[in-house]
Amino acid sequence: MIITASLILASFTQPVNIGVNQQSMLWMIPLFVSFSIVYKTIKLPNLKFVSFLKEVVVLFGSIMVFIIITAVVLYACSWLLIE
Repeated sequence: MIITASLILASFTQPVNIGVNQQSMLWMIPLFVSFSIVYKTIKLPNLKFVSFLKEVVVLFGSIMVFIIITAVVLYACSWLLIE
């Protein structure tokens, strides 16, 4: 048991190298879905499946739109500074 625990803890000493490309950016989608589910589970007073699903989809969409707008603005700023 101690050996297994120490191996698991040792795996956190080296960061995982995730490249910055289009494919690696797709890993943000499950992260945003989990954020939306956990946040709405905590914040909604009554959990009914239909309203819960609607709220999660709206929050997920707003997070994605905000991230896309932020990425476009940052790309435009860097393009203006470089050119």
